[in-house]
Amino acid sequence: MSRNRQFYPVLGVFVGPIATGFGATLVATGAHFSSGNSGVNLISQLQRIQSENDAWSVRRTDINQFGQLAAISREIIEQPQSSIDFSWYVADVSNEKRMGFYVSGDASCIKNFLDKTQDEKNYFVAIAPEGQDLYTYTGQSQVRQITNGFIASYRAEGAVGGIPTANASVQGLNWGVSTGSIQQDLLAVDPVLGAVVAGRKYTLPVGVSGSAGSVAALRPGDITVTIGNAALGVLISDLKIQSYSFSFDLARQNLQKLGSRFAFSKEIQFPVTVSASIVAALGDMQTGDLSQILCADVAYDLDVSLRDPACVGSGPVAARYIAKSMKIDGEQIGANLGDLTSNITINYSAQLGGPADTSIGFFISGKGGY
Repeated sequence: MSRNRQFYPVLGVFVGPIATGFGATLVATGAHFSSGNSGVNLISQLQRIQSENDAWSVRRTDINQFGQLAAISREIIEQPQSSIDFSWYVADVSNEKRMGFYVSGDASCIKNFLDKTQDEKNYFVAIAPEGQDLYTYTGQSQVRQITNGFIASYRAEGAVGGIPTANASVQGLNWGVSTGSIQQDLLAVDPVLGAVVAGRKYTLPVGVSGSAGSVAALRPGDITVTIGNAALGVLISDLKIQSYSFSFDLARQNLQKLGSRFAFSKEIQFPVTVSASIVAALGDMQTGDLSQILCADVAYDLDVSLRDPACVGSGPVAARYIAKSMKIDGEQIGANLGDLTSNITINYSAQLGGPADTSIGFFISGKGGY
């Protein structure tokens, strides 16, 4: 029977491998079980996904010659590109951990990408049969694979009146479809040979609804934002913060060599800049002028804590983002007829530091981490 449509109840996003301690090779072409093609399944499901887009593309080079107007051929001389981007409601930091981010909070969030322990991963989009919820389906699903994937960007944001969200984009080397999800061929590629790695199998675990120990959703009333220093002309203690956002891009450079059909490595291009934006309703202001920034260019630490809902007091921290040594890039104040208040947008930026540099960069911690 043909399928009429694919829509959100039948879909799920998975990533692997994730578990450590089994001696498995934690790269895209390695084992996805604790023992070859059997044992503990190292693939994990990403939770509370709100949107997903995957794609592939190739670039062609025209082969022309004298005496003929049209190209005699259009050859592919560069590797194909695949990609996936997705967003999710933040309930903890388990998705970040599964994707390879370092989430202990005591080192840069890209530490695992820099030391290559968690950088290259495969992503799977499961598609249950029509009329089934993926979370209760135990049979074979169709699967789209985005393999040899590297994190290309990350963003986390929250605002009054909305549920805090995060999103990420991934760049990969291969894309393909499997008609099953149990003991299926992995489509990760050997970058030198340009062929699918032989003998690797994967099985998608049965879908589950939500992470163990996490609430259904976090609320704006349980989010606190701490800004370390006063902004120009603004009384920080009297700001009514409306939203926050953190984002950074991990631009990748393909390292290639003769005899290799794909890039043998996709290295992060430095420097990497993390940007932050705070939007707040203005209260009282304080004296100051822009000329002061030339001799008093101070650094700011931004600390955003998202807590589990609690009937009394404060719940445990579910997710925490700290951006250290941020420099202010500018402020914008505006109001419109009918608005109840003037809003200010404060923009900050800093560079991500090395794994041992705890004084600058972006740090993630919370429940579901290490």
